[in-house]
Amino acid sequence: MKWFSNLKMSSKLILSFAAVLTLTAVVAIFAIVQLARVNQTSTDMEINWMPSVRATSDMNTNTSDFRIAALQHILSADAAEMTRYEQEMAKIMEQFEKNRTEYVPLISSPEEKKMYEAFAKNWDEYLVEHKKVLALSRANANDEAKKLVRGNSQVQFDEASNDLLKLVNLNVAGGKQASADPPVSEYLSRDRGELRMHQRGP
Repeated sequence: MKWFSNLKMSSKLILSFAAVLTLTAVVAIFAIVQLARVNQTSTDMEINWMPSVRATSDMNTNTSDFRIAALQHILSADAAEMTRYEQEMAKIMEQFEKNRTEYVPLISSPEEKKMYEAFAKNWDEYLVEHKKVLALSRANANDEAKKLVRGNSQVQFDEASNDLLKLVNLNVAGGKQASADPPVSEYLSRDRGELRMHQRGP
């Protein structure tokens, strides 16, 4: 650093000032890049992962409720009660289709698309069996309806349900991975710490 000592005072000041400016610029650029990553990840979580988790979870609930209503239909003894469960199934299916319509545009990877297509195939096959079960139930052929509902109908429902659970788990894992990104996790931890301090008060 002898060369620096030999410089005039004015030159030393200029170089020192330039070094400070350079360091400030580097720190600022780094901060901007990190904040951009946080913003991108939080946006991705808000518009993709969280809505996908909610939609697939709701779809899973819808299919379970639909199955329960179908079983109740078989156990019903009179036409009025059967009609009530048929109306209930129609409402559940309407809600299911609404959730599915919200979810499909959020599919974000070939793996997720493949999982969804497997679910859609198994669900369509289940609905074919479901119509047969309902027809037998309507005709009060309850023994035949029970046999079918415990056979192919159960197999198709279980496969469709497992496919939905895979979709839920995939999106939960995606959200966790996004939030585990170092700049994001640091930002979230700091944000939670500030919230706890605010809640404690002075």
